[in-house]
Amino acid sequence: MDETKRTQWYNVKKNTGFGFAVGGILAILATTASEAIYPTYNPRNDAISYLGGAGVPTEIFWDFSMVVVGCLWLWETFNIFRDSHRKVSPVLFTLTGIGFLMVGLSPWNQFPITHYIGANFIFLFGSLSAISASSFTLGGMAKLSVFSGFMSLTAYISGYFGSNYILGSGGIERMIFYPILLWSIAFGGYTLNTQELKMIKT
Repeated sequence: MDETKRTQWYNVKKNTGFGFAVGGILAILATTASEAIYPTYNPRNDAISYLGGAGVPTEIFWDFSMVVVGCLWLWETFNIFRDSHRKVSPVLFTLTGIGFLMVGLSPWNQFPITHYIGANFIFLFGSLSAISASSFTLGGMAKLSVFSGFMSLTAYISGYFGSNYILGSGGIERMIFYPILLWSIAFGGYTLNTQELKMIKT
């Protein structure tokens, strides 16, 4: 099929992407600051979720930050996909945003099942969101999307096959979480710098 017939472009609202960039920065800073504030926290052995556990010194700060990130993620997902005809990517992005909300609103030691589901939404659908973004971005951003998503997804899968014994539960979680956040910052900056995104009809 002629590529000119398969490819369409759709305009994005001005300043779209700001929330992805800010959300990624906020999540990294909130996690880093919480690690420094929590006196007995061990980044290697303790899961990231422990920073938002009920009763810990960083509970309100970290949980609130995750809720804000989730709201920003969902808002930007709406802004980017509202005029497109894509079907898979909006679902992946939305589930990732919901995951942030679930994690922030359900401390792991009070609502373990809800929190666990939310964390896995972030890890799995966040990495798949990054990979899917390669289909409507160009050049280096498309390559970076695949790389970031692949790294995160690989770490996610390997965590079930013993890699956490090498890096610790906290270490392997960071290998999953940080590529998603760093990609979110890069993707937000990319979207802020362009007025249109590519949409492939499938």
